[in-house]
Amino acid sequence: MPIIIFYLGSQGYGDYLTLLAYIGFYALIDFNFGLFLTKELSKNVNAEDKKQLVSIGLIATILSAFIILCLGLFSNFIFLKIIKFDFYSKYSFFFILMLWNKVFQVFVGYFSSLLNSLHKMFFLNILKSVLTIFEVLIAVILFSNDFGIKSLFYSEFSISVLLLLITIAYTCKFFEFRFIKINLNLIKNAINYSFSHYLIKISNLGLSNLDSVIIHYFLGSQFVSLYTISLKLPILFSREIAGKFSVNLFSSISSLSLNNLSSYHKKLLSRIVYTVFRFAILITISVYFINKSFISIWVGEDLFYGNNLNLIFCLMLFIEIIYFSIETFVLANSQIKNLGRLSLLELLTNLFLSLILIKYFGLVGVALASLISKTLIPLSYVLLKTRETYKIDYPNKIFYLQAFYSFLSIFIFFKFFENLNNYLIIFFGSLFPFLINIVIVDYKVLKDKKIKLVDKIHQIIYGEI
Repeated sequence: MPIIIFYLGSQGYGDYLTLLAYIGFYALIDFNFGLFLTKELSKNVNAEDKKQLVSIGLIATILSAFIILCLGLFSNFIFLKIIKFDFYSKYSFFFILMLWNKVFQVFVGYFSSLLNSLHKMFFLNILKSVLTIFEVLIAVILFSNDFGIKSLFYSEFSISVLLLLITIAYTCKFFEFRFIKINLNLIKNAINYSFSHYLIKISNLGLSNLDSVIIHYFLGSQFVSLYTISLKLPILFSREIAGKFSVNLFSSISSLSLNNLSSYHKKLLSRIVYTVFRFAILITISVYFINKSFISIWVGEDLFYGNNLNLIFCLMLFIEIIYFSIETFVLANSQIKNLGRLSLLELLTNLFLSLILIKYFGLVGVALASLISKTLIPLSYVLLKTRETYKIDYPNKIFYLQAFYSFLSIFIFFKFFENLNNYLIIFFGSLFPFLINIVIVDYKVLKDKKIKLVDKIHQIIYGEI
């Protein structure tokens, strides 16, 4: 991002983000059978069912890609020739380029879902990380040769093509692809499951792009930049790290049978939930104190919008880490029909609140709308449904009281040492919340000489169940 702002400026970067927001709506046409494939293939299915699932997924993927391409080209004609949308006309070539990019991503999603069912997430994560580095290098080279905003789209398109080729080659080692006679009951199950998840996806997509579109319309593209920059560090933890954790967890939980859930598995799931809550609250405290310094080092203090927006984003960070992790328990056992409807309600609620609150609170109002809608609607549901289905106990009030003591300790520390430079603030702000919480919560474990070091670490991470 610092490279992009250096070459494009805040205004140009805001245009880029707005472009991505509009382009993101192409994903509304992707019906996403991938999650169903991962869920079913994670179970011990026989060879015939495996062939059926792979074939259904391939047909659905080709159909989705074709529909996306056709509607995208039709939309391009409407915006250029009939509506004559100025912003679209200015960047029409990139909309077409990213349309093809989205088609490639649909196929990448299909092959990735097959690999996820085999627990090949490590390979996919490493591959995407390496390709991201190459994408940055390509963009820098193009920027240096005065390609401007084109650099970002050319580099992203190139890497998408490369990612697709590699995932196809690797997936072919484990799966055989061919069209066979399809089991209609299996198709029905796939459609029922995927449609509910499609509603969730529409909501997530809308929430991801809606804020940028609303801010661009009411406040201007420079405020899109400010909003996105302030959100970057919270997003890193809530959607990148927690998101990858939930993807890795999904195939494992999908393989469990609710009818034969052993006490061992119940205990293990409770430990996972405890760890998620503890990580969420501690990383939220950490980000609250270091986000301003992170932005100052990264792109400059002038692009930090303020503590009010930072506070809302940190609360959103806590909510999203818990939501995306616990949501996996609901998705893994086909209990998503109501969640799909509630996610759609969340989108509409967020839109309604954003349009009202932006007039009174500006950027903070848009963030507040997202926080309220996410907390009151889908989060409440997944927490209640998971407790009901898996008989899991969530952390009690003592847990939150101990977390408050951690926050208070860090707050006092930074009041005494408020003149620390940004690097030291990030160092202490990242480290101290975890250390202080460990001392407050686990002091009995730490001082007990009878417990082995390995067992101490295990108990600190998972808690007493």
